[in-house]
Amino acid sequence: MMEPVTLGVIVAALIAKALDRAEDEAVDRGVGVVRRAVSSLRERFSREGDQEAQQALERLAEVPDSPKLMRTLGDLLDERAERSPEVRAELERLVKDAKSVGMDIGSITQTAIGDGNVQIAGLNNSQVNVDRGRAPESS
Repeated sequence: MMEPVTLGVIVAALIAKALDRAEDEAVDRGVGVVRRAVSSLRERFSREGDQEAQQALERLAEVPDSPKLMRTLGDLLDERAERSPEVRAELERLVKDAKSVGMDIGSITQTAIGDGNVQIAGLNNSQVNVDRGRAPESS
């Protein structure tokens, strides 16, 4: 079972990717899956009177390439999944269905500034490349 902290972010990224309609065959196949899930989430939020989640979903639909809006929706979905096993199951089903048609969020890029920051968590069958730039010149 997925942890709810990562689940909301994954679902928000899948939604954003589908809404942005990138020219990718896997995305095209996944668009139908994600659109059905978006419709289901809209109905759920409307039925439950969850204006905050409804607005976050609509804002992301308007600007699907916004990392800030994606994080906002992801955080809200994480909160809802923590409170409701039914919501968690719905979100997990969305990720599973999207993966079954070849749509996935395969990588996450992070930038950290400082002294040699490397953060790795939850890796399975993944490749990690760390580039520390040029080595300092010796005197």
